[in-house]
Amino acid sequence: MILSSIEDVAKLVGVSTTTVSRALNNKSYVSKKTKQKIEEAVKELNYVPNKVAKSLSSKRTNIVGVIIPSIIDPIYSEEINTIEKVLKEKGVRILLCLCPRNSHQYELELKNMLNSYIDGIISAVYDFPVTMAEENVPFVQLGGGKVDYSRKVNVITDDYEVGQAAIKLIEKGKHKKVIVQHGPLSLSEEQDRLDAIVYALNGSEVNYELQLVDQDDPYGIEGTQNLFKDFKDFDVVLSRNDQNGYQVVLEAQRRGIMVPSELKVIGYGGSQFLANMNSPMTTISINPSKIGNKVAELTISMLAEDSKKKNQQISVPISIIN
Repeated sequence: MILSSIEDVAKLVGVSTTTVSRALNNKSYVSKKTKQKIEEAVKELNYVPNKVAKSLSSKRTNIVGVIIPSIIDPIYSEEINTIEKVLKEKGVRILLCLCPRNSHQYELELKNMLNSYIDGIISAVYDFPVTMAEENVPFVQLGGGKVDYSRKVNVITDDYEVGQAAIKLIEKGKHKKVIVQHGPLSLSEEQDRLDAIVYALNGSEVNYELQLVDQDDPYGIEGTQNLFKDFKDFDVVLSRNDQNGYQVVLEAQRRGIMVPSELKVIGYGGSQFLANMNSPMTTISINPSKIGNKVAELTISMLAEDSKKKNQQISVPISIIN
């Protein structure tokens, strides 16, 4: 198939290529009669404008880079799905990048994205200060962590609110012993959330112990086996996330332990995927769809205003799913 060029359109209509370009991009004045002839010629010749050339001339590609550490986590999946849907409605596509929490790799991915002429960046990889690499593009941080707030728009979950919600759920049933699961504390979001939960627990009379869940155990299978092997006489498990909590529920049921009457399991996340599984687990939901929607709205606003909107930290309220 031979592709038509803008020169072919101009020749058929009897005008210059500049006039064709102006008509197709709605720039400068072109008479209605001439514009109609150009549109008819475009259809007749099946002319497709060169999007790369168009983006370079307008300095916009309508592509936003999105960096996340994993697609296994249903929270990220739901957030990205919402972000993609909202941006797509505004004619903006996403370029998705999976990047481990490694500062060197992160730097490389940022440079690769900027070399791809993206219009903005959304990043959920945040365990190190963001460098000057993204200075000239709108940048939205998805989540907290150790970041440079002087150049950030952050959409976060309030860890203090999570801790207070957890203690209310625990004290409501007058439970005796809680196992608090957490991931590697080298990850700042894990440390921040654990600090908030421990702060709430220390202000109560609830007895608790901590359990480290391996980062390489995303579904909590090994962590659940270690839970029932290493800990005794607990009647609440505050899971690292919903995946881990679901595994605890399954293992408890296999052992003949009634959930939630004998063992209360509290998850964290609230993705729609796990909510549809009708588990007897209670979940502290961070409302991932609302987070994704807010991130997308901010990104669209920043693109429209060509602004970096410095020093904004926006918290999306949590909710409880029983």
